[in-house]
Formats: sequence, structure tokens, C-alpha cells
Amino acid sequence: MKKKYTILIAIFLLFAVLFSSCSIGSLIKKLSGVLFGIDDPNAEDKAIMVKVLEAIQSRDEEALRKLFSYNTVTQVDGFDQSMVDLFNYYQGNYISLEWKGSGGSGNWDYGEKKQCAGFSYDVKTDMDEFRFSIDYCSIDSMDDNNVGIYSLYVIKMADDTDPEFGYGGDGKETPGINIGIKNVLPVEVDSP
Repeated sequence: MKKKYTILIAIFLLFAVLFSSCSIGSLIKKLSGVLFGIDDPNAEDKAIMVKVLEAIQSRDEEALRKLFSYNTVTQVDGFDQSMVDLFNYYQGNYISLEWKGSGGSGNWDYGEKKQCAGFSYDVKTDMDEFRFSIDYCSIDSMDDNNVGIYSLYVIKMADDTDPEFGYGGDGKETPGINIGIKNVLPVEVDSP
């Protein structure tokens, strides 16, 4: 009986990886937490978010730079200036974080592995409220220089057009630091 459940779980996880999207990725994360007894399936996302906030609040360029992938830091024009702009945009010390969603994708092809994820948090500080969307790669066996954050979006809650939905910026996952981009929700296509 136990063998049947193990096989069913393995098949489910295989299909989940093959057909993952943002909403399915979020569901998989939650389900894996339930199935494998993980207390907080978003712990990795939260840890990254906290490190980002600590670097911003302390205005520590080196700490923030280390969280981003090498390729992002070296290939995005004006990356250093965008860090300064972020330090000036974000105000206060965070009081609370509210997870708003996550998703991920993974490719395993001929021994090569790439695993990327994204998440959204609303952050309340002692001065204002902000929305963050972060995309990162945790594994890229084809190019280690892609490991780290590659896209960060932030906007003040008051400036966002759709605060009732998780924040995703313009949905383009533009590399680097993107400030003040309003939430663009995906267009739903009616099926016939």
C-alpha cells in the first residue's frame, strides 16, 4: 500500500515539474509542504526577502549585489545606480512581511539542470508599505553566473493599481532592479 502512494506522489511531482506555471508552482510548493512535513514551504523565499530588506535598510551595496546573479550585476546597464535609487525609494524598517504568491520552473535535460522561482511579498515598514516581486535562479548547471536574483520589482502600495492581487510588476521579469512599475495582471483568455 505504501508503495502505491509513493508511486502516485512521484508521478504527481513529475507532472507538476513538467507542467509548472506560476499558479501550479505555488500549489506544488504548498502541497510538498503538506506531503513532506515542511512547516513553511516558502521559507527559502522568505529568507531571500529578508536578506534583501536587510541590505536595503542598511544601505549595504555589497550585500545587495551578492544576492543578485553575476550576469545580472555585470550585464545590466546602471546596476549600481539602481541600487542607490532603491535605497532612496524604500523608506523605514520592515515590521511585517506578507507572502502573496510564488511559482517556479525547472528544466532537467541531458544531465543539465536549471531551477528558477519567483515570489511576491507585501512589506510593511514603520514609514510606508511596499510590494516586492523577485525572480531568482537557485540552480543553473549550464552557467553558474545565472544563480541568484535576476529580477527585482518594488512599488509603494499606494502607487500600485491592483493591490488586492499579488505583485508581479509588468510581468516581463526585466533583469535588474525595477522601481515603481505598476502591477500588470495577465490577460485571461476565454476558452471556447
